Amino acid sequence: MSEAGVVAAIRGGDMIVKGRVGAFGPPSGGTIFLDALGELPIDPQPRLLGVLERRTVTPLGGTETRAIDVRVVAATNRDLRLQINRGAFRED
Repeated sequence: MSEAGVVAAIRGGDMIVKGRVGAFGPPSGGTIFLDALGELPIDPQPRLLGVLERRTVTPLGGTETRAIDVRVVAATNRDLRLQINRGAFRED
């Protein structure tokens, strides 16, 4: 998962980014699979956490937030406890 992909997903809401709907796009009530979450750089992690906690997104270029109703499934092959201890992954 790239930082750009997460930012597009978080900010994109229902925006089309490079011909694709953002990860938190129009379908509501579905499931989003975040693959390779352990690869996510530390800088965008708070933005992703904010979306998950608030359950809202602001489309890129938009001014209004909108609620999202999605289930999130995440996967990684990294040892997240080790990543946390190294300061490469947030504990929260």
